[in-house]
Amino acid sequence: MDCATKSKSTFEKERVKELEIMEQLEEENLNEKPWYLKGEVVNAQRPQNSVLEEHLEYDIAVRQKPIITENTTSHVEKIILGRIRIKAWDDVERKVRPTVDPFEFKKKLILEQEKSKKSLAKVYEEEYLKKQKEQGEAEEEEELEEHNEIKERMDKLFMKLDALSNYHYTPRQPVTDIKIVSNLPAITVEEATPATASDATLLAPQEILEPVQGELVGDTERCTTDRKRDRRIKKKHQKNKAKMQEKKLQEKVRRANVKDGNGKLDRISTMKVIEKAVKSGQVKLLEGNQDKTVKSSQTFFKQLQDTHTKKQKNEKQKRNKGDKFSPSRLLL
Repeated sequence: MDCATKSKSTFEKERVKELEIMEQLEEENLNEKPWYLKGEVVNAQRPQNSVLEEHLEYDIAVRQKPIITENTTSHVEKIILGRIRIKAWDDVERKVRPTVDPFEFKKKLILEQEKSKKSLAKVYEEEYLKKQKEQGEAEEEEELEEHNEIKERMDKLFMKLDALSNYHYTPRQPVTDIKIVSNLPAITVEEATPATASDATLLAPQEILEPVQGELVGDTERCTTDRKRDRRIKKKHQKNKAKMQEKKLQEKVRRANVKDGNGKLDRISTMKVIEKAVKSGQVKLLEGNQDKTVKSSQTFFKQLQDTHTKKQKNEKQKRNKGDKFSPSRLLL
């Protein structure tokens, strides 16, 4: 055997050890397990005092107490001595839970969950009368007998004085006022239209926004008639807008003397007047080469020739543009 073991390689030796370990683990799995690996175990299923010999793992719901050592003891003593030195006696006071009578909730006011059938004005009136009655009862209780006697004697005295003066100084009788009582329900008067309500909620949709005439059509569904109609409406709006702007400009020109006192317009209004005059052809703006003065006859004739050439060129372009072929000229 020794020769056989000596002749084995390192891999074969490790393989033999692994097989031995595997056989040992298989035997342990097949054999009966000890009591601390069987789960929940009763006292009768384990030997006596066997728990003391094992290190068991279990969950505790209570917070673990700190381990008392010399360092913790010295730290606590330092805290106590420091608080005694600075005279800080503000320890946390022990709280005691107050005793509550279980039938006390019956004595409290029970709130009504149903909506009151009375109007808000009626509720306020009842509360006011109740307060007035309580105050009157309190005043009556506080009044003394001597005060009542003085009031009666004063009333008798005033009656005699009024009789002597033939009731000349007596105040006038109150005039009866006419009071209009509307027999409307409370919800119509108060909750239906509060003071903060908007009038827009009382209007019909046609009164808020003007209805669109015809059917709503998308851009891809519009025909030539629809496009022409939109174009006419757009042109009409532009024309009205131009008239309004022209009217405002004329009003500014008319009030120029009143505005500045020297008959001058502001810069924006002046530019608008100039642009309008240029468009109508009343005023012609000078080009870049026209502001130069002509110093010789040669320059004058050259400038005249350039103007004539430019004019002929523009006329030729207009003719060529008009001679182009257009499908609208064909007769079908």
